[in-house]
Amino acid sequence: MRKRLLVAFAALALTAGGALEAREVRLWFTGIGNATEQDRDAAENEALESATEQLNAMCPGTITLVERTSTGCFQVGDNYSCLVTVKGQCDIHTAR
Repeated sequence: MRKRLLVAFAALALTAGGALEAREVRLWFTGIGNATEQDRDAAENEALESATEQLNAMCPGTITLVERTSTGCFQVGDNYSCLVTVKGQCDIHTAR
């Protein structure tokens, strides 16, 4: 009985020690940005910047990759209104 308890405590100690190791977690977040400008390219770039800023605000780690997933622009009078969505890879490093 004592031997079984010792083995169980040893296994538990190894498991707990492994759980405290530093690890890297990767998550994906989505950001959405919109902008209205007289120039279509300016509106699209501003919307992309806004979506990327939203990604950075949501990620508790570091955004390492940003991919544009969709872009939609339409003309309203003399202005263009654009909506851009992006997804970003968020790397979170856990401490020991």
